Amino acid sequence: MNSSGEPANFHMMEEAPPAPPARAGLDREPRNTGRAPTAAITGAQSIHRAFAVLRLLANSGPGGLTLTDIARDLDLSAPTAYRILRVLMQEGAVERLSTGRRYVVGAEVALLGLSTRAPLTLQSIAAPILERLCQEAGDAVFLTVRSGFDSVCADRKIGTYPVQVLSIGIGSRRPLGVSVGGMAILSALSPAKASAILEANAARFAPYKTSPAALAERLDASRARGVVYADPAIVRGTRAVAVPVLDQAGNPTAAISTIAIRQRIPAQRVALLTNQLRAAAADLSRALAEAAKQSGSRRA
Repeated sequence: MNSSGEPANFHMMEEAPPAPPARAGLDREPRNTGRAPTAAITGAQSIHRAFAVLRLLANSGPGGLTLTDIARDLDLSAPTAYRILRVLMQEGAVERLSTGRRYVVGAEVALLGLSTRAPLTLQSIAAPILERLCQEAGDAVFLTVRSGFDSVCADRKIGTYPVQVLSIGIGSRRPLGVSVGGMAILSALSPAKASAILEANAARFAPYKTSPAALAERLDASRARGVVYADPAIVRGTRAVAVPVLDQAGNPTAAISTIAIRQRIPAQRVALLTNQLRAAAADLSRALAEAAKQSGSRRA
């Protein structure tokens, strides 16, 4: 192990950024708010807009976005976007970089996360299970959760094999179905719900070089197979396998996946990885149920 805790001779493969929308031309994730666009305007629209700004900035990376970017991507006037940013800056939820007129998520958002009422977070419960899985598999494993119409990488663990495919960073968002973790979550939803999500996200898939029809076909194949298998995965020359994590009612709480260079996942190894992933998902389901039971007992 080196000083960073990575295996010796460690090499990392990361995903090249998806081709941006034609109007953008900037090297960052396709911008999105994490929810389907709606035409209706409610009395709480300012709150919705503020959260849309925060989601957008959370997905923009460390370089942040300009006022023009934010106004354009959220279809807001510049004065409206500025007013929202000003209030969020006053509350510490947004900060402006000293190097220019670019905005990023502020430290207050992280501090609010520390005060969550849940005694144990999904990440802390899943951590030992993911650690054990990545040691067994030898490759990077990922924990994915749903946020509206997006999938979000909640955690990842690095395996022991010298070449690791770290295709998604913690906190990265993608439209549900683009990543194997997101597809695993979709596969555990009812066909009607999954189809509605694909339809709502239809305009967001092009930067990832896919389409609603292609994802619907992959979704059908995943349901028939009982596991999500991608060849190639989101990074060229890689393969990935994913399964959903279900709650006691059978609803998808999260997904666990692994991705590796193509040679690491030959056809004959897919069954073994599937069993390892399913065992980890079952362990996490039981651990989450037990944590919920203990939390209920404390409240009682």
